[in-house]
Amino acid sequence: MLAAAGRAPVTDGLGLDVSGVRTGEGGFVTVDKFLRATAERTWAAGDVAGIPRFTHASPDDYRVIRSQLVGTTGHGAGAMSMPACRPPGAQ
Repeated sequence: MLAAAGRAPVTDGLGLDVSGVRTGEGGFVTVDKFLRATAERTWAAGDVAGIPRFTHASPDDYRVIRSQLVGTTGHGAGAMSMPACRPPGAQ
């Protein structure tokens, strides 16, 4: 499992390409709706997975990955209702 904290992923130099994990624009790990990366038995959670990049999204990431590790599919990432965070004056 790959996890990161911050606003932008720092994936350069980790050798992800050697392990079969693809990254996209900005260095984000390419994941499906169940947070599975492109390498077998590899998941990405947190800011490295790209969306949503909020602290309050991490329990949802945990729930999605945990459900797969114990053998249930459950809902994909983003299925949890989540408030948006917008700075004052943002459109």
